[in-house]
Amino acid sequence: PKFSHHIEPEDCLAASCDVICLDMHTLQVSDLEEMKGDFHFCMEKSGVFHGFTAWFTVQFESLEMGGATVKLNTGPDSEPTHWKQTLFMLDRPVSVNVGDILSGTVTLHRNPVWRRHMTVALHWNINNSKSDADSCQVGSKSFPMWR
Repeated sequence: PKFSHHIEPEDCLAASCDVICLDMHTLQVSDLEEMKGDFHFCMEKSGVFHGFTAWFTVQFESLEMGGATVKLNTGPDSEPTHWKQTLFMLDRPVSVNVGDILSGTVTLHRNPVWRRHMTVALHWNINNSKSDADSCQVGSKSFPMWR
């Protein structure tokens, strides 16, 4: 992956979606060993799909009754932060058209020895909106993040 990359909002081919949501009030440490989420994008622009972009959003609820909620969003549509975004690049870019559907899963596997390290596994398929329903491109790739 490419870490700390700033992506321009106009470079995104589809609207973002939440893939993995964590509730810190109920989360157990064991829940962090493997986290999995599904994604579904409808292409809003035609172009070349080079890969996936990831970022995080955190919402901090006030401890005071009626206090303001603070939201930190590190996405390309928000004020830049030092976290920026992470790119998960495909080995071979794919041409996509408006209306094509990109769906799949992402799984984060925590390293059993180096606890801050993980592997991100992406599995996806792209259904072309302009051809028959059986036309589908399938792909998968694992990205070790550090070790």
